[in-house]
Amino acid sequence: MFRLTAYLNLLFNEDPMPEHVDRVAEAGFDGIELYGFDHDVVTIGERCKEHGLAFVYMSGSRPPLNRPDRSVDAINNIKRSIDLAERVDCKNINVKAGQVQDGLDKETERNSVVNVLREVAPAAESAGVTLVLEPLNTCIDHPDHSVATAAEGAEIIETVDSSSVRLLFDFYHEQIMSGDVIRSFREHLNVISHIHIADNPGRHEPGTGELNYSNIFDAIAETGYDGFVGCEFSPTGDPDKIMRDVKSLL
Repeated sequence: MFRLTAYLNLLFNEDPMPEHVDRVAEAGFDGIELYGFDHDVVTIGERCKEHGLAFVYMSGSRPPLNRPDRSVDAINNIKRSIDLAERVDCKNINVKAGQVQDGLDKETERNSVVNVLREVAPAAESAGVTLVLEPLNTCIDHPDHSVATAAEGAEIIETVDSSSVRLLFDFYHEQIMSGDVIRSFREHLNVISHIHIADNPGRHEPGTGELNYSNIFDAIAETGYDGFVGCEFSPTGDPDKIMRDVKSLL
């Protein structure tokens, strides 16, 4: 059975972050996720261990992967993130391709992403960390992002061909770009190692939009997926109650 994680930055809009770990544990979740390496990541990791929570995922700003002239910066940045993740026993690091680049064709950008991920894959494997590539919708939240659908992301993952470089499947982004999200999830399951959920429109909690998360959770369970499902949404009300409500869907 899959497990639930809470994305601290979106669920809680006030500091300090370590105290939110306590609330996630009280809601019965299994782990936490974090955006930004400027927080006290070590303290957050220690608080997770106190509660028996997994530190599942970190994401932060970085040079684009799809610019060959900045590939060295991207590689070095990801390697620093891997070192930090290993230090706090974080399992997954988010990577994004970057915005469409002026003057570069799509194949050149794609090849740059592949080359960067191939370069850092051995370091990730050695550290026991998985790099999860996230496609982002270009209609609402991330105009001109160069990898926008699960199909595009899966093609890159399959080309890189490393067990330490996998796909992040975000039901919110995929609903906006492609729809037919349950079919898409099943189709790309072989390269997926992490999931994000939010409803559409609004990117709020399940039950506020058009996605039927009761059916989605059933479909995820039917596939035998036993990884983590991250609650990456902005709550419309009390986050503690909303976490409990999402937990009840299981």
